[in-house]
This record gives sequence, C-alpha cells and structure tokens, in this order.
Amino acid sequence: MKKNNSALRTLAVAVSAAFLLSACDEVSLKEQYAGDDCAGAFTPTDPGTVVLPPDSPDTTTPVVDATTLSAAISFLQAVRVSGAIPTPGAEAAPAITINPSSIRITDNSQVEFDVVPDSIVAGHYIGAVFFQFDGVGEHFISVIGEADLAAVLAAENAAAAEAEAAAAASPADAQLAAMAASLTAQAAATAAVLAAGGVRVTLIGPDPDASVDALIQGASGDAFAAPATVQAFWVPTGTQPDFTAATWAGSTDPALWSPPAALATEAVAVGSGSFQATLTWDQPVDVDLHLTEPDGTHVYYGSRTSDSGAQLDVDDTDGFGPENIFYPADVVPPSGLFQVDVVYYAGSVETGYTVTINACNSSRTFRGILTTANPGVQVPVLDFNFGPACTLDNVLTGALDEPSVWEQALLCTESIATAREN
Repeated sequence: MKKNNSALRTLAVAVSAAFLLSACDEVSLKEQYAGDDCAGAFTPTDPGTVVLPPDSPDTTTPVVDATTLSAAISFLQAVRVSGAIPTPGAEAAPAITINPSSIRITDNSQVEFDVVPDSIVAGHYIGAVFFQFDGVGEHFISVIGEADLAAVLAAENAAAAEAEAAAAASPADAQLAAMAASLTAQAAATAAVLAAGGVRVTLIGPDPDASVDALIQGASGDAFAAPATVQAFWVPTGTQPDFTAATWAGSTDPALWSPPAALATEAVAVGSGSFQATLTWDQPVDVDLHLTEPDGTHVYYGSRTSDSGAQLDVDDTDGFGPENIFYPADVVPPSGLFQVDVVYYAGSVETGYTVTINACNSSRTFRGILTTANPGVQVPVLDFNFGPACTLDNVLTGALDEPSVWEQALLCTESIATAREN
C-alpha cells in the first residue's frame, strides 16, 4: 500500500484526455495536428504536403521468426517499403550509436531507441531513420520532424521543474524525491540526444486481432533473436523529402547516409487480455513492475498473482525486461482505482524505462529514467479508474504523466489538483 502523501496529492502535471494509439498510426504529422484543439500548447513540425500511406501490420499470423515479426510491427510516423534499405553504399555520413543497443519486443507494447551521430552534418538534420530486420525483404523509414525532439524536451523540462519544486517542499518524502530525480534525469538525457543531433524512434509491437490470443508465440518469457540494421539519412535544414517516392533529393549521395549500425532485437512472448502492463528498460540492472488493485492488493515479484486474476508472468532480473502483468481475456478486473508503478531494485547505473498499458480499449506508453539514488522506491507511472466505459486518463496523477510528442500534438496539458490515495 502506498502512503497518503499530501505533497504528491497536489502535484499538478496532467493531460486532459487519454491517447488512443490508433490515432497516430502511420499518418502525417499534419494530419495528427489537424485535430488539436489546444492552439498554442505545442508548436509541431509541419512536414509540408507529404502524407505517409497508412500501414497495415499483420494482426493474425503467428510471429515465430524475423519475417513474421517484421510483418506484425509498425513505427510511429513511418512507411513500410519492400526490399532492402536503398543505401548507395560507401556511406560517408557520421557513424551512429543506438541507445539502447538491445531492445525487447512484446505484443501490445512500444519500445523507443535513440539514434545519435558521432558528429553533425553542417546545415542538415537526421530526417529519417531506416530500420530492417536482417535477412527480411522489407524495411521501415521512420520520418523525423526537425522540432519533434525539442518539443519532447520542453515538456520534460516543465515536468521536471514542477517535480523538483514539489520534492523541495517535502524534503523527507522518498517517493517525491524519486519522481523528481527520474524526471530530471529524463530531461537531461533528452537534451544530450538533441545537442548531439540525435533523434528518437518509436517501434510499436505486434497488436493481436481480437480473434487470436497472441502473435508472438511461446510460453511466457520464451524469446527468439531478430537482429536488425539501422541507418540514418541527413536532410538539409528546413526541408523534408518525400520518402514515399522511389528516390528523393540526396538519396544516392553517400555523404548523407550513415554506415549501418546493428541493433540487437528479441521478440518475447507475454500474457495479454483485458488488462496488460509491460515494462522494458535499457541497462543490465534489475527494475520491477508493480500493480496495486482497488482493494490494495499488491502484485509484483514478491506476490505474482491476485485473487481477482492478475498475473505477473514474466519477471526479468538481469536487464532490459520485459516484465509483464496482465488479466486474461476472460477475466474482468475489479472496478476502481489501479496504480501502476516501477521500482529500481538493484544495479549501479541509471536506466531508461518504458511502460505500455493496455486497458479500456486503449493504449498509453510512458517513459522515464530511474536513478541509483532511490532504490526500492515505487515511482508512479499511471493511476486510472477501471470500470464500464473507462479510459486511461491519469485521473490521480503523478509527475511521470509525460505525454510523448505524439500525445502532445493531440492533447493540452493543464495543471489540475490531483490526489493519489492509499
């Protein structure tokens, strides 16, 4: 049970509505922002008249290898293209580093990775990131807007400042201190990526059709390797090519292509159903996922099931995840307030984390950084009310309710009085 914390109860960082992942699947930034009724809240990048075609990932074929995995995944703001990455060879742009160097993909979740160049091409920015599973006959082009990561950083800085102020007002509160440390570290990491000319890419895991239980096959925790190759393409500042064309300005210029970089990728089978929360992280440390049910029942590594049907089916202790808590499809979770938290359990370095929550016919993804300064402290991710016609609105919010840039484009942020009860 969490303690009743008056400072945390008034921490005011929130979003006004839940974000439905399907609203942003493979459409242009311009289309995404067209529905934004919060004028002036954020200033998104306008990519001009280029509209990416909608993607149609496979939602029914069992995922058993790299080819079926490629068919089942998608990316935010990307296009799927047949054939190999169309590099001209002899790439001469700066080399890139992928962080994390290893990712785990599960059904119904998202993972993010940063692409950071060794140096910046003068007068250019990374306008696209190319991704291909090795040996698979298709690739993805993730189209990057010039100002996207800057918008993320602005939101993270604002959240960090508010959390730090709340922690300073209650210096004895370990949970507030952990939240402030997490948000401050997250903003610093994003700033470092931005300063280096890097970008952030979001991969969306397989989304099983209602007619199938799971796409990634196997018992919970079973995995297979699907190594991938990543390359960056540099675009002149103030422009954005039409990456849906067979060729585009500069596409045959080796000086605008980074050399190939390897990304270790695994697909991991996990349970899913009427509720699913999945945690991954980016360092070889031990991070834990916690769920508190409306009656106070606590599901975590020390108590892996609940009388109402929740199950922690995957508990990773040596790095990267996943950890997964779910209710089977034929089990209806109890109505009331659910609390999802993460805990830095053991390790010697800070780690970024991503939590994707699927419930209430919608999906939300949260990310942050856990530091070594607050081991064992439950850091809030999302509080929401489950029940008929529910949403994933963070009705009792903590400072970790940071919408991604894609959410920011569709949602207003506002300060509200909040409460996080026992």
